[in-house]
Amino acid sequence: MSNAKIVTVFGATGLQGGSVVKSLLGNKNGEFSVRGITRNVESEKSKALEALGVEMVKADGGNLEEIKDAFRGSWAVFLNTDTESPELNKPEGPTEIDFGKSLVDAAKEVGVEHLVYSGMRSAKEATHGVMPVRVYDQKAAIAEYARSRGFTSAISVSAAWYMENHLPEQAAELFGGFPYHPDAEGYLTLQLPTLGGTGDMSWVDIERDYGDIVHAVLLSPETYDKKQVEAVSRVASLETFVATFEKVTKKKARYVGFDWQSLETHGSLEVETIKGIFGMTHHIDPEFAKAFYDSSVARELKAKAAAAKGLAGEAAELQTIEGFLTKHFL
Repeated sequence: MSNAKIVTVFGATGLQGGSVVKSLLGNKNGEFSVRGITRNVESEKSKALEALGVEMVKADGGNLEEIKDAFRGSWAVFLNTDTESPELNKPEGPTEIDFGKSLVDAAKEVGVEHLVYSGMRSAKEATHGVMPVRVYDQKAAIAEYARSRGFTSAISVSAAWYMENHLPEQAAELFGGFPYHPDAEGYLTLQLPTLGGTGDMSWVDIERDYGDIVHAVLLSPETYDKKQVEAVSRVASLETFVATFEKVTKKKARYVGFDWQSLETHGSLEVETIKGIFGMTHHIDPEFAKAFYDSSVARELKAKAAAAKGLAGEAAELQTIEGFLTKHFL
């Protein structure tokens, strides 16, 4: 479509970016032309997206001139920054906030109208300063900065706990062996800290739902200007997740919780993030918790994106825990 609006996706080959790309490509009226940014346009993932009709552009996040060239002509930009990137965790290097702000500034400088950032709510604010969590607070700062820069719309779409966190076999050790390696008693045991509050967790199927939520936001971006949208597919306890896994697979499984404060991080940024996320749930303000565990907006957006893609029925509904586990473990 010659008048299609260009949406540039920073990190198009990643899990979030890839979900956004594929959803936008599915728009039945061809409203969007998708441009993907990657460091390596020759990679298999880049070539696969190119074959789907994505304009793949080489740009390094550390080279702002390349980034500005990649953003130029875009109606909207989707940004996701990696908190745990080694490049953003060097003693003398830029922080995630520095990096995120530089990307936001680059988008503004070349005339991008709409910016969607994979942000978060501030854990420091949500817990009244008791439990700051780096991943939440840095992304919240970037999102707030984007809102201040005068875009026609600046929107933050926050991903809940990825259902996909439990797919890579190499991650099973981090979670007690679940869902691949039985323990000495023959159980696939999920070991994670106990959750505060109601004991529930917000979950999202990134591949199936996250991109659709961003897609729907871009159908009427001014409606969501300066808002924080929670990308939540389902709200369920860890016990429910494991019980559903057991029901679907017929394999013995269980959840064994422990005090979040006892989780040893051994200097791992990933484990520090997990510790912070679980610890925050024990100190979160009830009013903030309502937003964290609310999937109503995501449900409405999922339906809007499905309609824009010409889909109905189950395709217009958010993923269920059972649906996710059935898809990946049967």
